[in-house]
Amino acid sequence: MKKKITKILLSKYLIDILNYFLIRILRIKNILSPDYDYVGKFFLVKKNDIFIASFPKSGNTWVRLIVANLLNKKPNFNNIDHFLPETYSYKESFYFQNSENIRIFKSHDYFDHRFKKVIYVVRDPREIIVSSYFFQMKIGTIKKNYSKKKFIIDFIKGKYSANFGTWEQNVGSWYGSRNQNIIFVRYEDLKEKPRHEIKKISKFLKIKISDKKILKIINRTSFKNLQSEEKKDSLKWNSIKSKSNIPFFRSGKKNSWKKFFTPDENNLIKKTFGRHMKIFNYK
Repeated sequence: MKKKITKILLSKYLIDILNYFLIRILRIKNILSPDYDYVGKFFLVKKNDIFIASFPKSGNTWVRLIVANLLNKKPNFNNIDHFLPETYSYKESFYFQNSENIRIFKSHDYFDHRFKKVIYVVRDPREIIVSSYFFQMKIGTIKKNYSKKKFIIDFIKGKYSANFGTWEQNVGSWYGSRNQNIIFVRYEDLKEKPRHEIKKISKFLKIKISDKKILKIINRTSFKNLQSEEKKDSLKWNSIKSKSNIPFFRSGKKNSWKKFFTPDENNLIKKTFGRHMKIFNYK
């Protein structure tokens, strides 16, 4: 029996190792983008896996921290990947390969039929553009005082999310495939009525939770507290290349885009993403 189990484990590890080298061969051959250093679509999905999916800068990390608290973990910015890793990281997928427990992962991918149970986080694309602008500046992709107008146009074209589609393509793929195993959590609702949204998430995950615990989670994951915790922790984004003075949890305020866009730029975004902005009540 032990020999049989050992053979099964070895075969699973071998598959992971083969995937690892296959990805690098594809990258060398320019079939995969050379700057996309992730497993991505080669990730091995199990039938009981749960995913927290979103377009980048929609509040995925925030929701992961909430879910980790629901699971009675003690998450912070530096260990969250241990509890709820990204699907793209080869190291984490390898680590979780043989786990018999329910696994929960973060993903920015557009709809994937393999993902059977999904919490999809959606946010006003105008706020995402503002957040992305400062984040790209933080990690050094763009320079300080980079043209906002150019950034908006490039963002609409999908320059900063080439592997995940544009905002509407990503959101639309999940909305168009919606079913009882996909719930949508609006970033704005999570800010304005966190108790209701956390209850919705816990019900979806089949986790019983008291009002007392909800209040604790709301406090632990409040934006003010997360900003304070970020200052204490040395985040992985605060590398030599990144601008550590630009916080990851930078603002989180509603309608901050109104100071960022001109009326014409706002109209352009609404014209481009209007269909799904209306669906999710972004006026």
